[in-house]
Amino acid sequence: MNDNTQSQNMGGSSSPENVPPVKNWTAQERWVGIFKSPSAAMTSIAEKPNYAEPAFAVLLQVILTAIALGMAMTKIHYTGPYAARLESMVTSMIVGTMILAGFLMFLFWAIRAGLILILCRGDSDWQFKSAAAVTGYALVPTLLISIVTMVIVAIVLPSITLDTSNLEAAQQAMATFSQQTADLKYAITVPFTIGGIVWQAFLGAFGVRAGTKGQRSFAVGFVVFFLVGLIDLLLMFL
Repeated sequence: MNDNTQSQNMGGSSSPENVPPVKNWTAQERWVGIFKSPSAAMTSIAEKPNYAEPAFAVLLQVILTAIALGMAMTKIHYTGPYAARLESMVTSMIVGTMILAGFLMFLFWAIRAGLILILCRGDSDWQFKSAAAVTGYALVPTLLISIVTMVIVAIVLPSITLDTSNLEAAQQAMATFSQQTADLKYAITVPFTIGGIVWQAFLGAFGVRAGTKGQRSFAVGFVVFFLVGLIDLLLMFL
C-alpha cells in the first residue's frame, strides 16, 4: 500500500489501521525518507525513536531563525556620533533574544509533543519519546520552507539608515522599517507558515498512526497536528 492510498484512509479510531512494517533506518535514511517515503519513514521514527535526531532538527530551526534575524539586521545601517554605541546595544539585544528564542523553541517542542501525545494516545501505549521524535522530525520539511522564506525576505526587505545625530528622523525611519517588516510578514511569511503547518500535519499523521499502533487514524493525527501547528502561526502575532 503506497503513501497516497494510506493517507486516503480516513476511518475513525475504533479499529486499528494497517501500518507499514518497521525496519531499522539510519538517521540519513530517515531524513531522505521523509521526502521519498514519508509513511515508512515516520513509522520507523515512531516505532524506534530517539531524542538526538529530532533535537538536531530543532537546533537547525534555531540556527535558521538566528540567521534570518541577522540578515534582517544587516539591512539597518548606523551613522552619526553614536552609531557604534547604538549598533553595539542592538547586537547585544539580538544575541540575548536569540538565546531566549533557542531555549523557547526546545521548550515548545516538548510542550507540542506532550500535547499531541495527550490528544492522540487514547488507550494505546504510545510514549512521550516516540511523540517527541515524531513531532521533531515533522519539522524537517519546514526547514526548507524557512530557507526559501528567508531568501525572499532578504531580497525584498529594503535597507534603512539611522542617523544618531537626529533622533526624530531615526525614530521615523525605524517606524517605517518596522511597518515594512510587518507587511512582508503578512504577505510572505504567513502563507509559507500555513503551508509548513499542513506539511507537518501530513507527516505527523503517519507518526501518530504508527505510534498508537493504528488506534488513531491518519485523519485524526492530521487534524490534531494541524490544530497544534496553528500555535506557530499565533506566535507570529505576539
